[in-house]
Amino acid sequence: MDPRILDETLENDPDTKLNACAGKVAEIYHATAQKRSTQLIFCDKGTPKADGRFNFYQAMKAALLELDVE
Repeated sequence: MDPRILDETLENDPDTKLNACAGKVAEIYHATAQKRSTQLIFCDKGTPKADGRFNFYQAMKAALLELDVE
């Protein structure tokens, strides 16, 4: 199950705000890797839930891992 998708019958749209944000974070991460800098992502879309519902935190983590951000 891809945590970035609310409806598993749909494909992951690369043009979502979440994917655009992950792409920019990954771009900065890779461009500044030698500096070992820190980035913060602020989100006001709720907190992770234990019941398996979509949450931004898990979705962003999955997107960043896919873009080789450790």
